[in-house]
Amino acid sequence: MPRLEVRQVNNREEMDKVFDLLGHVFPEDRSFFQKRLDYDAAYDLETTWIALADGELAASVQLFPYRIQIGASELLVGGIGSVAADPAYRGLGAVQAILAEMSLWMQSHGFDLSLLFTGIHAFYRKAGWETVTAPLYVLDAESVRMEDIDAASYQISRFETGDLDEVIGICERYNRRNANARVRSREYWEGLLKWTGGIMERFWVARKEGRIAAYAIGGKENQGEMDLLDCAYLDEESEAIKLLLSMLAAGESVKRLEATLPEDGILPEVFRQLGPVQTACNDETMWKVIGLPAMLAKLVPELTNRVAALTGEELAALPERLLLRCGAERAILVLKPNAITVQASPWGLSYDEEIKCTSAEFCAMLTQGVQATGRESLINHPALQALFPKQRYVMWITERY
Repeated sequence: MPRLEVRQVNNREEMDKVFDLLGHVFPEDRSFFQKRLDYDAAYDLETTWIALADGELAASVQLFPYRIQIGASELLVGGIGSVAADPAYRGLGAVQAILAEMSLWMQSHGFDLSLLFTGIHAFYRKAGWETVTAPLYVLDAESVRMEDIDAASYQISRFETGDLDEVIGICERYNRRNANARVRSREYWEGLLKWTGGIMERFWVARKEGRIAAYAIGGKENQGEMDLLDCAYLDEESEAIKLLLSMLAAGESVKRLEATLPEDGILPEVFRQLGPVQTACNDETMWKVIGLPAMLAKLVPELTNRVAALTGEELAALPERLLLRCGAERAILVLKPNAITVQASPWGLSYDEEIKCTSAEFCAMLTQGVQATGRESLINHPALQALFPKQRYVMWITERY
């Protein structure tokens, strides 16, 4: 049995070996992964973790740090990606060892959550990640006809780099109301346009009276399927986004346009106006709670706003001290009309009510609302209804890593 060493990469030479490994085990060549990190403003050597077997590279995992919005609060998320194991060293548990060390590192560096995308749920469940589902809208694109859309008010053109400031502004205004929206800087957008290659070929903007009213980005068509990578629109400009989505769906070889859409009352209805829509279950996201008490403390401004909006009867139904257990972690929320506080003593508890939930249930409540847990005892709890009401969940593919 070889000796296993798990740590972060130390230098560019080791990073080059990681690129070689990624190019060996994935369909993309090494340049894809190198370009991705070269244009990532958040990249640092400490975000790449490796496992060495008797000094030889056996596996690697990439950490992508980013921030998400939950109302008035922001949380730090550790995205897990580029997970690779050399076939010659499989069976050693190298990737699991890396994930365990990365989780400890994230906990000690102020991360609140971790997220990954996968089709092999059982593998990551062993390391503590849990599946959280969301509805996937599938539009029958073959029924979409451009002649049915009123395009007179808008001018459609491909995105150009000079449009970036307006696009960023629309993105920020639209996603400000969406839970789980990534906080995207200009540097992030500039990097995205560089490392994603042909994205600008399917990046469209709609102008009205000279200003951009909406944008939409389509993915590469694959066997008749196209993903909606991202879109946003100004208030009162839903017709602009309808026009852009119809353009993507009306592509000659596109049979289905798929997207996980914010439940804003607009986008799902736009899909339905364009043609027959089916909803499926998107189960590729897995979440892990990294630090519950510290995360709840960051959420205090948003949770306080939610409780402050309650009526007298709703307030009376809340316990003053709510013990929330999530897996092995716990914290007490002190619920008062104008001030919520978080207590997390290492020992000793004083509380009025206790709620237990899994990481998956907590992350579903946080990003979608308590109704997304699917468990009646949670859905019907007055405190959880107040703290975690229905949210406009979003996870655009451009926000991934």
